[in-house]
Formats: sequence, C-alpha cells, structure tokens
Amino acid sequence: MKPPAVDLGALARAVAPLVLGQLAAALGATQAPFTTRRGGEVPDEFRDRRKTWLATAPGIPGAVKLGRWWSVSRAAYAAWLASQAPTAAHAAPAAPWHPSQELPRLKLVAKGGA
Repeated sequence: MKPPAVDLGALARAVAPLVLGQLAAALGATQAPFTTRRGGEVPDEFRDRRKTWLATAPGIPGAVKLGRWWSVSRAAYAAWLASQAPTAAHAAPAAPWHPSQELPRLKLVAKGGA
C-alpha cells in the first residue's frame, strides 16, 4: 500500500513560523525586562548610573518587585520614558541672547566706548 501524498511545500510554510519562533527564543532574541539586579539588563539611559536606576525603577508604573530586585517590562519603560520627554508646551521659546543682557544681573554697568 502506497502512503498518501504530502505537499511538502505547504508543510514547510505551515511549520516555518513555529520553527523560527523557537529558534529566536533559543538564541535569546526575546527581550528580557529591565531589572535592578546586578548583571541584569539596564536601559541605555542608565548604563553608567546604577544608583540612579536603582532609585528610579520602583517609581516606574508597571514595575514589579521580585524579591529584593525590581523588574520593569520594556513596554512599561518605553511608556514611562515617553511621559518624561518634554513637550512643545513645556519648552521655552528660544529668544536671541546678547551678553549685555547679563549686565544687570551681574550688577555691572556698561560704559560707553569701544
């Protein structure tokens, strides 16, 4: 008796996304959350400022305490970072500046001449 014919191309198309997902997970392509644990993943903005990261992480909405460390998902960190960015309404308009504008503040008097 002859086995049934199998469409190998269709089988490969159906299985390929599953295989790629497993391969990506095995190679570490999944994005782990940021953590305060020493040696863990830290956002680039806090790469050389560990104490600041340790103080900031618990205040991020969505941060979870795991034992004595804090874990912040990348999505929660991205949302928090976007909320921290200054908006156009908060930015002061850039006015032209000249050194003579500082004289009253410095209590210096401008004298005529060169």
